Amino acid sequence: MCSSDLGPLVLSLWALLSGCQVDPTAALDSVTGPVWVVQTLDGAAFPAAATLRFSPDGRVSGKAPCNRYFGAVKFAGSDLSIGPLGSTRMACEALDEETRYLLALASMTELKLSRDQLILRDASGRELTFKKQD
Repeated sequence: MCSSDLGPLVLSLWALLSGCQVDPTAALDSVTGPVWVVQTLDGAAFPAAATLRFSPDGRVSGKAPCNRYFGAVKFAGSDLSIGPLGSTRMACEALDEETRYLLALASMTELKLSRDQLILRDASGRELTFKKQD
């Protein structure tokens, strides 16, 4: 094969490979803005309602089972750091679930976006999954 025959092959390979690369900025843009509804915590259906929202200004907020919460978030590719978190202080019957959710959320260090599902994981393997609110 002569070198002039390699040009289209090289371009085809480049196009194929560049199409498979993940752009962390694009993923971050998809995560920031919408409201995410918690689905599972550590593989089990979460028994109470909770939401999560990332703002473009480096803030996280949402509604835990009892209270509204807020805090800081930092992104570095698929890595993230959440907290410290603050919340309002209203009592309700789901306060135990709220505590579990907020402690788990604050421990998350990795973000993955798969279609309309957001998956957060920590270093020990804990996982929170969310679905984009319609």
